[in-house]
Amino acid sequence: MLTTCIFPLLLCYNYKKEKMDDRFSQINKIFQEELKKHPPKLNKKWVFLSFSICFLIASLCLSIIFRPNISLITRGEVILKNIQTAGTVLKAAIIDAPLGIDLPREPKNILLLGAAGPGNDAPDLTDTIILVRVDPGIPKVTLISIPRDLWVKMPESNDYTKINSLYAKGKAAKNQDYGLWLVKQKAEEITGQKIDYYVLVDLSVVKYIIDQQGGVNVLVKQDIHDPAYPGPNHSFQTFDLKAGWRYLNGETALKYIRTRNSLNGDFDRLERQQQVIEALKQKVFATNPIWDLPKVIQICNELASKVKTDFPMDDIPKYWQLAKKTPPENVQNLYLERKNNLVTTQTIQSADGPISIVKPVAGLENYSAIQQFIEENK
Repeated sequence: MLTTCIFPLLLCYNYKKEKMDDRFSQINKIFQEELKKHPPKLNKKWVFLSFSICFLIASLCLSIIFRPNISLITRGEVILKNIQTAGTVLKAAIIDAPLGIDLPREPKNILLLGAAGPGNDAPDLTDTIILVRVDPGIPKVTLISIPRDLWVKMPESNDYTKINSLYAKGKAAKNQDYGLWLVKQKAEEITGQKIDYYVLVDLSVVKYIIDQQGGVNVLVKQDIHDPAYPGPNHSFQTFDLKAGWRYLNGETALKYIRTRNSLNGDFDRLERQQQVIEALKQKVFATNPIWDLPKVIQICNELASKVKTDFPMDDIPKYWQLAKKTPPENVQNLYLERKNNLVTTQTIQSADGPISIVKPVAGLENYSAIQQFIEENK
């Protein structure tokens, strides 16, 4: 599943906060080095692809140059951004050819966080928390879903809170980076795994990409009836979905992964999240970076403001190739849930009244059984 969806999406991520010309020079440098090591044979296909990309870049730039009511500085910035995007896509297309890029050998752990984003009642709650372990040597990908209601002690504090609020509390107290540090610290403590990188995604981008891909097909295991699904302006709405194979558009898919009104509540929700990510993976990998280039560029532009990550840009193409080579049977889903006797639920009293929490069966802040479970299933 990252092998599912993270690296195909990160391939489009353009790090717009950094200097565009510097980013493009890095992409170009990597591209040139790979071509020197593995020069492709000149044939009609590559001549056509090269011409197509050059024509695309020229068209994009000319469309900006002759656009009225836009300053010269803005034109230049947009042109650089378009060239950068097209260059990244071209490299991705060529990487699908046998360039023989050396893949990383050491396992890496990536913390995937999904927040509701602006326009929601709680935009900074990370209701999706998945630790993705990538083992290139096998290759194998393991996704470990952490319940959003897990009751944890905050790093650098004696206070307790639900793990999904750590990012929001840290961001409000200091800044976004501090909020991310809090979640990373706690996730490492819970799982016993060192986190190498993080990816924070505004979940509205999931809706957008699913719509761009024409929807996703998922197996709904049981009827869903949620009369209190969060609506606009602090309201509620009813969300219904019948069991069976269902083709979901972006809005319905987002409701499907966010609703908690089912027999096992948040534990069912974790399974639905991974289910939609897997379906989206199939869609993203079916996209041809050349023939579907307009759609790819649209997705890139949307991702620019909706994704924050510290994943090294130079490594993204390598993991893209790894993701495509990982067979479905080597993608493993792990859940910290009641069925495997790792966690349990409890209602406690808080300043806001009674709340439902998740805690380790072994006791608050005792993660030994969870860590052993993860080690045994690496």
